[in-house]
Amino acid sequence: ITPNFQMNNISLTPNLVAPSAGTNASLGTSTADITTNGNVTVTQTVSEVGAFSITATPGSYLGQSIPAATSSTIGRFTPHRFLVADNSPMLDDGTCDFTYQDQATVFAPGLAPEITITALNSNGDVTQNYGGNGIANNNFWKFAAADYSGRVYANQASPYPGTISAALGVTTTADNSDYDGRHTVSFDSDSITHGKAGVVPQTTNDAPFNAEVLLTLLASSLTDSDGINYDPDTNGSADDYASSTIDGTSIRWGRWFVDNGFGSELQAVSLNATAQYYDGAQFVTATTDNCTPAITVTLSNFTDNLASGETVLSQSAITSGTIPLSLSAPGANNTGSVLLTLTTPSWLQYDYDGDGSLDDAQATATFGIYEGRRPIIIRRQTY
Repeated sequence: ITPNFQMNNISLTPNLVAPSAGTNASLGTSTADITTNGNVTVTQTVSEVGAFSITATPGSYLGQSIPAATSSTIGRFTPHRFLVADNSPMLDDGTCDFTYQDQATVFAPGLAPEITITALNSNGDVTQNYGGNGIANNNFWKFAAADYSGRVYANQASPYPGTISAALGVTTTADNSDYDGRHTVSFDSDSITHGKAGVVPQTTNDAPFNAEVLLTLLASSLTDSDGINYDPDTNGSADDYASSTIDGTSIRWGRWFVDNGFGSELQAVSLNATAQYYDGAQFVTATTDNCTPAITVTLSNFTDNLASGETVLSQSAITSGTIPLSLSAPGANNTGSVLLTLTTPSWLQYDYDGDGSLDDAQATATFGIYEGRRPIIIRRQTY
């Protein structure tokens, strides 16, 4: 060191070392003054992620040129924190224009939860060099897909008495190779189920309601391998991220219901399987359900002269919440009854026998009985 050397306005400039396709940084201190002892210590800030060197370029010293000097590589620098935002996701309808309790529903097309994570420096500016996933020697993207497994869906609607569950699908990421400081995480394979609180609906509480779901990404899922995290209040502690409210479908407590049927063994017997939902006071027909697929109906418990194979079941597509069922005429003297069981998923089951468990809907079709004459209380003849 030459202690007598003094010079003001020595220019300091950054040089990008890595990533090679990234953006050069700016320095918080762009000049240095040597006033004593032939040297100066500069407190410096760097605006970008990556590795850099710094060149000091002096001016003329007593008419003499002094060559510029460049430091060794400094870094790797990391972001200060992350900014997180979502795309206002929405649920799809599980059945036409609503969803039954216990029925899983996915997200509306193009509106699955998509989280954008942006790397920031301490001034709140985007650090564009946070990227390069998979690029050899230039990979500064430090999230892995497994990091997003810590996500939770929670119900916000009231007075819904049940709980929701989520099936977490494969996470997809995008925009993590280019150098713009941002990338997106999509949860388009997730599904949500509003579970039934019991085997029968609760009065009022199980009336139809609009879904209100909150997606929370835990702080651990928003922390990269360098320990950089989501810290919106800049207090130095990692925070969870809560999405905007996810809605988009109405939730209803539903069941199948089918009436018994009877008639002559020489004619077909018709029955109607009806999709119903609880309106807060009673079950009513789900007249907008034109989407529930064909149900599986099994025939069993044949009685009297009616045997298996003597009557054949046919069914039509659901229309306005009703699936017409028809049992063909078994023929003369083939009288008796048969039990129909509608094998259905849990969202259309109900505790029909009161034993505390969900049941498939059942009905009995009887051949060989008739409505007969209407009942008469009293008849008087006049002579």
